[in-house]
Amino acid sequence: FTRTGVAALFGAATALFCVGASSAFAQDDDFQTWNMVTLNRNFDKHWRGYLEVQPRLGDDSSRPNALLLRGAVGYAVQPNISLWLGYANVTFYVPR
Repeated sequence: FTRTGVAALFGAATALFCVGASSAFAQDDDFQTWNMVTLNRNFDKHWRGYLEVQPRLGDDSSRPNALLLRGAVGYAVQPNISLWLGYANVTFYVPR
């Protein structure tokens, strides 16, 4: 990616988000906290790994709302091309 390409991609994503957000509205106020920890690792010249843990708190950040766990293994075909295979586990917590 070049700087110009990244800037154009970011601008297009921002515009798309703004258009989509204009038709959405909130029913209730609920402050949420979404945290994320990511780990990226190159094991050797070709093999790579990725791990993400994303706990989300709801009900004004007073209780667990969801937990996202993602992992992936990648293989670099060339220095700028890699193929990835991953898995995601999403758990939602229902209030009692």
